[in-house]
Amino acid sequence: MNLTTTEKYALAAFEANEKMSSIQKQERGICLVASCIWDMVEAEVIVPDTKGKLKVSAPLPETLSYCGSVYEFLAKKPRKPEDVVLEYTHTLTDKRMKSLTEKLVNELAGKALLTVEEQDGLLGTKLCHVDNSVLATDMAAIKNLNDAISPEQFMLAILLLKSGVAKKLLDREQLSQLKKAASQDKGDFQPYVKNMIAMTEAMISSSIAVFMVTQ
Repeated sequence: MNLTTTEKYALAAFEANEKMSSIQKQERGICLVASCIWDMVEAEVIVPDTKGKLKVSAPLPETLSYCGSVYEFLAKKPRKPEDVVLEYTHTLTDKRMKSLTEKLVNELAGKALLTVEEQDGLLGTKLCHVDNSVLATDMAAIKNLNDAISPEQFMLAILLLKSGVAKKLLDREQLSQLKKAASQDKGDFQPYVKNMIAMTEAMISSSIAVFMVTQ
């Protein structure tokens, strides 16, 4: 089954913590929005303009329908990537983030990749139980980093590392290798892939900085 980077990231995040709300929190939420931007850039649905702002360049394909709210937000006017992330992760309400998460979860449930269990109680916690077999190839590549890793797999690795999910899914040695690889120049990757990885890291770093200041 062909899955997008965002879908893979979400499945890994839910495997690490089954609570549906967990993917919306702090670094995980930042990485979720960054991943949606990555998927749309990779699909050439949005492109950066001369000022580094992202603008809509093509219709959103059905395979990226979960990115609908991010796409519509950018369709109103071009915005810098970090501004998109902040709009989703540092607002008085979680309306945008909740909508994005619910849409993505519904997409994955429709593909029978996870099931949602709603627990009884005052908070009504929703748990997402994941079929992680679809991640086997990608996780094997991430756990055994070498020159054969694809740009998409490396991007997934960056998202898992920066979101903290990797700490839950990798052992100490694997995590150390991933941190080392993340700091190295991937000169054999296409320029837009390297640029997107750098942009995502910048989005995560700047958003975390804002989060720390506002706490």
